[in-house]
Amino acid sequence: MLEWQSPIHQLEGKAATEEAVRAALPGHRYMHIATHGYFEPDHLPSLLVDAAEKQADVFLDQQIRAAGMLPGLLSGLVFTGVNAEPDASRDDGYLSAEEILHLDLSACDLVVLSACETALGSARAGEGLMSLRRAFEVAGEDTVISSLWKVDDLATAALIKDFYTNLW
Repeated sequence: MLEWQSPIHQLEGKAATEEAVRAALPGHRYMHIATHGYFEPDHLPSLLVDAAEKQADVFLDQQIRAAGMLPGLLSGLVFTGVNAEPDASRDDGYLSAEEILHLDLSACDLVVLSACETALGSARAGEGLMSLRRAFEVAGEDTVISSLWKVDDLATAALIKDFYTNLW
């Protein structure tokens, strides 16, 4: 059996902050990210629905257009510190697709997103499917393994173990 020879940079627990992950991602050939993912939750209020129901003014119309310009804010990964009190000296703990777009992941051959629904996206006119997966690809990633569904932790651990055993 072939064993991994390169040093592993592992962030876990309190060390797995958005800032630390963002700093660690560039320059690595392989990345495995096991955390929570999010994608346009259905329970969020809709500006479009509110506008139609309340026949809102021009200001709300401007908000709707602005929100539509950054669909990369609607999906991302969650890291340590997301539940902490807001603090201007640190990131919020959410690594959005919009933020991932600006990372240099050109050295990376494979990203495994071991989190729920990380392959989901929404179609945008003139853009195609906007998603977390697309953000990694735009940032320079060659291959992204992600999920369309909610995943069971134990089943995912077994699947990932088999995946890496067969890959190496």
